[in-house]
Amino acid sequence: GHRGCRIVPLTLHRPTRMCVGCRRRFDDGSLMRLVVSNHAVYVSPTSSGRGAWLCAHNESCAEKAVSQGALRRSLRKEITITASDLMTLMRSSMEMKG
Repeated sequence: GHRGCRIVPLTLHRPTRMCVGCRRRFDDGSLMRLVVSNHAVYVSPTSSGRGAWLCAHNESCAEKAVSQGALRRSLRKEITITASDLMTLMRSSMEMKG
């Protein structure tokens, strides 16, 4: 027979990502992916290239990510964006998603 074989139930795997602001891990559904293109930061869940993940609804994560330089380090680009501009960008992206 098949000694040592185990039947493992199939579960759907959700990738976990780390927020660059609070550094906690979440499944990617509760985070937003930020990318840089043409020296501008924007939200894009699907574009290729380097991205940074940030808690979608948490202003303190945006504050920390900007003030501590975590967003810049994660994206590996020199960026100039304030935490309030970042939250505005994320809110408008959520509104567009519906």
